[in-house]
This record gives sequence, C-alpha cells and structure tokens, in this order.
Amino acid sequence: MPVPLLLVLLGYRCLQGLPRYSQQSSLDRRWYFFSAIFIFLAMLAYPSMAFLFPALILTKLLFSNLSNWLETRCEAIQETMVFCTVGLAYFIWGYYNMRYHGRAPVTEAYQLDHPNLSILELLRRLLFLTNVFNDWWAVSPMSSQRVQGWITIVAIVGGAFWGTISFLKSNFYLQHGKQAVSWLVQVIVGVVVLLILSSGFFLLMPSLSLVQTRVLFGILSSGWVLMFWGVCRWAWIFPNTVREYMIGSVFCLFFLVQGTQANKVTMVNAISHAEYLNLDITAISNYLAKGNELRRIHFIIPKSNYPYDRFFMAHAALVKILGRGNVEVKWCSLPRGYQGEEINHQADMLACISNLSNSEIAVTYSYESDSFKATKAMLVIKNHYQEHNL
Repeated sequence: MPVPLLLVLLGYRCLQGLPRYSQQSSLDRRWYFFSAIFIFLAMLAYPSMAFLFPALILTKLLFSNLSNWLETRCEAIQETMVFCTVGLAYFIWGYYNMRYHGRAPVTEAYQLDHPNLSILELLRRLLFLTNVFNDWWAVSPMSSQRVQGWITIVAIVGGAFWGTISFLKSNFYLQHGKQAVSWLVQVIVGVVVLLILSSGFFLLMPSLSLVQTRVLFGILSSGWVLMFWGVCRWAWIFPNTVREYMIGSVFCLFFLVQGTQANKVTMVNAISHAEYLNLDITAISNYLAKGNELRRIHFIIPKSNYPYDRFFMAHAALVKILGRGNVEVKWCSLPRGYQGEEINHQADMLACISNLSNSEIAVTYSYESDSFKATKAMLVIKNHYQEHNL
C-alpha cells in the first residue's frame, strides 16, 4: 500500500518549483514527463490510491495566500491537467486490455471495461459521499460514528464561517473588494472540482460491491485536508500568541487517539486470527489422528464473512501440521473476480477436485444457508469470524 502513495508524492514533487510564467526550458518540461510516469506507475500499483494527487493540489488551493491566486491557479490547473491526462490514458489502456486481452479474472468493482457512466448513478454516489455519518467516513475504528460525523461538520462548516470572517477583515479584501471576491469564488469552484476529481475512482467503479477505505482513499484524504483547513480557520478566534499552540495541540491529540486505536484494533485482529488458526489446526489434527485421508477442507461460513482468506488459513494450518514443502493447497471454489454465486459453481468445483494431484488438497467454502456437494476424504469446518469487544 505505501508504494503507490510514495509514487504519487514523487509525481507531485516533480511539479513543484518549476518556473510557470517564464519560457520553460527542455529540462523543465522533462519534469512534467517524470511526474506523469510516477502517477501512471501509482495507478498501475493501486489505482484508487493514486487519487491522493488531487488532495495534494487541494492543499495548495486552501493554504495559499489569496493575493497570490494567479500564480496558484496557474500551478493548480497545470497539475490537474497532468493528472487528468495520465488518468485518461490509464483508463483507456485498462479498458482496451480488459476488453480485448483479458488474461485473468478481475473483481467486478475494478473492471474498467464497463465503467459507471450513468449520470443518475454518479449523482447518487456523490450524495452518498456528502453523508458524513456514513460508515465510509468512519476512519476512527473505536470512536462513535455519529460523533465523528458531527466533528467533521463542525470543523468544515465552522471553518468556512470563520474563514469568511477572516477574509472580510483582510487587507486584500478591503483594498481590492471586487477582485478579492472574484478570486474567492474561483477558489471555491476549484475546491469543488478537486473534491469531485479525488472521488473519480469511486464514481467510475462499475459496482459498489467492494467499498473499502483504500477505495475511498482519494476523497477521504481530501476530506481530511478540508478538516485540517477548518481547524486552522477555527484557530483564528484565538490570539496570535496561542493560535499555533492550539492547532498543534488539536492535531497531536488527534494522532495520539488514532495511533492508540489503530494499535488496539491491530492487536485484536492479530490475536483473533491466531485463535482461528489454532481452531483450524486442532480440527485438522484431530481428523488426521483418526487415520483419515484428507483431500478436501470445506469451510461453512456466514455471508457476513469474507471467504477467500480461508485458503490462507487452511494452508497455514497444514504447513504447521505437515511441514513446509509437504503440502500443496488448491482453491476449488468460485475464484475471486468471477461473477456468480458459489452455490451455482458446484459442477466446476467437483471437476477441480477430481483433477487434483496426489499431493494436492482442495479448499472450498459454502454459506450457512446454502447446500454443497460432499466428496470423499472431506473435512468440514464450521466457524466464522466473530466481532470482538475492543
């Protein structure tokens, strides 16, 4: 995950410090090419992460001095054009490859050969994004979702209010009233455009069957930039002598809480998965201790559980019992990325099991409410990931 983020940061850094107003040399133009290469590589690594780039441009718009708007606008437009050009090239390339040269199944949410271009669906998804009480915006794992939503509203709306008051009292507005208002409107339009652009991957996804934080990384990053800006505008009500200390204290507290919660969640997840692995090891060991032949491990899980990590659990358990290099595991259920339901995939599953080599063990799954075809030398494990109390 950090690789595409580093590539995006490198791509953005390539565009900083260039002489935008003077006649550019060939060396200056090369930096646009280097930036485009880094952005394209980021999209190849993980496309949704590459949409951090508009959030970086948004940072420039929000925190630049309004009196320098002409220079800021020029830089923001050029950076946006670089990103949009690379993004368009990536989506055209992805569309062509998936439609005409597909070599492997791709999860429905990432299939670029039929992106979402419905105006009504685009508007519906934009409305979803404006709901800060939605689960998608709950980035703090142990805090109340409602509290997080209200904090977001207070930070952004309050920041906009105090930012407006600060603007009306600024020397730039008092000396250049109409021009200042015109430039402020342009900034607002630019912010809206960048917010939409940062959510571009989410808007174009063919399906919302897989909506996770990493898919929403672009718009979430832009949202946090807005919140950071709002907190800084809130600090305007404090005297200059304590303003910086207030801002620093707020963000130190935020990162302390986030770091503590992330540590607890990671610890609980690690412990719980160790428990699940031990349960699988016990079940397989007891089965083999009876002298039974093992050709298939079948998991029965609730629909709320993600099925595909059962393959890795089964493989880890078998390696623990039989030793590394003594076991080969093959996934015979519906592969990730294929359309359809597992219950309708039984014939293909049986064909996969019948073609196993002598050293291979099949791993399959079914949901609790679905039937499945039994085979010889099969171990059935019925367990599910439970929600642990943090």
